[in-house]
Amino acid sequence: MKSFVEETGSESGFTIIELMIVISIIAILVAIVTLSMTVVRMKVREGACQANLKTLENMIEHYKIENDNKPPPDLDTLVAGGYLKRVPACPTGGPTGGNYSYDSATGVVSCPNKHKL
Repeated sequence: MKSFVEETGSESGFTIIELMIVISIIAILVAIVTLSMTVVRMKVREGACQANLKTLENMIEHYKIENDNKPPPDLDTLVAGGYLKRVPACPTGGPTGGNYSYDSATGVVSCPNKHKL
């Protein structure tokens, strides 16, 4: 009785080199997709931070209009006055945990990660 290999004249299946090439190609594709998703995620977080900064800027202006053009002493005053439900934080985190810094003398809010409007 002859074996299948002897009958067909060739072996069926993949060689180890072919398998390694396919696995390498798949690994490269996964790495490219992962890198792309990381970049997209950072851009979305930056956009959310810019929206937070714009909201804070608008609420400070509303506060000033209603309080004889005086800026609020801190961001918590906006929450206490009903201008905000809570003080937002930068979604990318950062060295201060994502908390925005506020200068009451100038009325300027800045991001710990240097995001700008």
